[in-house]
Amino acid sequence: MEKGSLYVMLAAVLYSAQPILIKLAYGEIPGFLMFSLRFFGMLFIFLPLAFHFKRQVWGEIRQWKKFVLPALFVLGAVCFFTVGIYYTKNATLTGLLTKTNSIFIPIMTAALFVEEKRVLFNKGFFAGLLLAGVGVFGVVTGGGPLSVTLSIGVALILVSQLSWSLYSVSIKSLIQRKNRLVVLCFIFPLAFLFSTPFAAYDLALNASTINPLFLFIPIVSGIIVGAANLFQFKAIESKGLIVTNAFSLTAPLMTGLLGFAVFGEMLSVAQLGFAAVLIIGAYFIIKCKYDVRAID
Repeated sequence: MEKGSLYVMLAAVLYSAQPILIKLAYGEIPGFLMFSLRFFGMLFIFLPLAFHFKRQVWGEIRQWKKFVLPALFVLGAVCFFTVGIYYTKNATLTGLLTKTNSIFIPIMTAALFVEEKRVLFNKGFFAGLLLAGVGVFGVVTGGGPLSVTLSIGVALILVSQLSWSLYSVSIKSLIQRKNRLVVLCFIFPLAFLFSTPFAAYDLALNASTINPLFLFIPIVSGIIVGAANLFQFKAIESKGLIVTNAFSLTAPLMTGLLGFAVFGEMLSVAQLGFAAVLIIGAYFIIKCKYDVRAID
């Protein structure tokens, strides 16, 4: 298999495993500690990268403040996503809802960058936006009446994707001028530092009830996220942004298969139909994006 195609597939597979891993540990580890440990796991990928790019990283240290805002956005994205699964209790549904960033990112980019506004005049973009919106609504409501708990979970996942989209847009100008991996070497370690007070809070309240064996699950999850970012970076280099993002639409399908195999999760027939509508809509939107450098 050609390397670019392999990178695309590996990135999608690794991202699809995230909801599964979080759900495996959510009954054993409190949510705030969980997402902080995920950032800790990412350090095993990004700190060696920082050492590899030490000259470029050292040259950027004096300008570290420009990475704070993207780090806060990614902190919010991972926090809301991780805690949201505690409420949805459904990895498959969660995986589908992550594709809403295909709606948020191009709208934000077009609003903030003049060169991207032309996407708003593309008929395919509006068709995709309509399909994706209908798909999201149907996936959420097609399983029957929403409980309060599930509603909270869905809201948190949507907020997480909004935060992730803000993060993606906020680093657009940075990754146009610099090596993308160097940018990530700053953002994720900063996000980990910002997450440590939340971890300390959860440890203070729950230290005696936490099973240490389960601490490895979010750490492994973080390592996988870091690796997925690297594979996605290499995939964009060789296959292009549109092809890479389009293939990432298969991640919810993989999550669904894993969710069924591990937890016996199933969507209703209506939800499956709306899931197809959501993915088709997201695909149309992705095809209309010109240079929106999304990080899924």
